[in-house]
Amino acid sequence: MVDNIWIPQKNLEDFCRIYAGLTNGTMTDHASFTTWNTPGFFYCRNFIKEDPKENISDIADQIITNTKNGNPHLTTYTKELLPADTADIFYAKGFETLLTQYGMLFEKGTAFDTTTNDHISIISEDELPAWTDTMIEGFVEDNKQREDVIYENLIRDPDTFFLAYRMEEKIVGTAILYLTDDFPGIAEVAVPRPYRGNKIATSLIRRILQMVHEYEKPGVTLQASPLGRPVYQSLGFQQVSEIHTIKLRQ
Repeated sequence: MVDNIWIPQKNLEDFCRIYAGLTNGTMTDHASFTTWNTPGFFYCRNFIKEDPKENISDIADQIITNTKNGNPHLTTYTKELLPADTADIFYAKGFETLLTQYGMLFEKGTAFDTTTNDHISIISEDELPAWTDTMIEGFVEDNKQREDVIYENLIRDPDTFFLAYRMEEKIVGTAILYLTDDFPGIAEVAVPRPYRGNKIATSLIRRILQMVHEYEKPGVTLQASPLGRPVYQSLGFQQVSEIHTIKLRQ
């Protein structure tokens, strides 16, 4: 079970490795955490490892020391893999919770709907601006920052697929599937408010499950918001962990 708990966070780290490799970014391994830093990106992120070699207080001190002025770090960790007082220690060190997500896992052998949907397709590079507009609109409640350079690089990666759901030629739903050697990942599942309630996100995830099956992968994973978690559970995903992203208080 520990391995399953670790998969969603490791997958997010793998996604950052993919992007670092496309943009001359770096993944720097420390004793107990890995730092992702990409030139021009609006943050860098620390991932606390599965088996920390130091106590949480020492890790927090290192992260604070390594934080550069004007380039604040985010730090991500899986709650179930660390001591119960981890959140209290980080808070005492000056951190606050930015985001709480749920690590979801869909494993091979779980039944899924194989019905085709003609509304869904993989977009071309020319369609990327319209796709990004829709994705940002879908995340409006989260105040998601727009970083076109991320998607301009990722769409050129042969193992990353940008999916769109269309209504009358208009893109009204988005998702990304990125393939890794282990469990592929899902990102940027978004539907703007006027189009919610039409099972668009459900249809996109079903198509992704079909693709994962076609590529003979052991399953697929993602980090779900509280809003998205019930949708993924209804499709056969199991919650295996709780993932926290924190930052130093300003």
